[in-house]
Amino acid sequence: MGSGSTSADQVVLPVQVWACLPTPLQQQVVHLVARLATQLILAEEESLSPAQKEAKDVIPSITLQSPS
Repeated sequence: MGSGSTSADQVVLPVQVWACLPTPLQQQVVHLVARLATQLILAEEESLSPAQKEAKDVIPSITLQSPS
């Protein structure tokens, strides 16, 4: 039995695949990932209790001061 490498053994990085995709397909992938992220956020918020939702809406204000 030989120990030759096959094409299945070759490592292809995602950046190499992305670069070879046509622009319309890249746009479709970005759109689908954005939809997936939106659905995950909405599903997470639906599972929160009203008190958790309210606490999540409260954002402490942070004032950054430049060093002088």
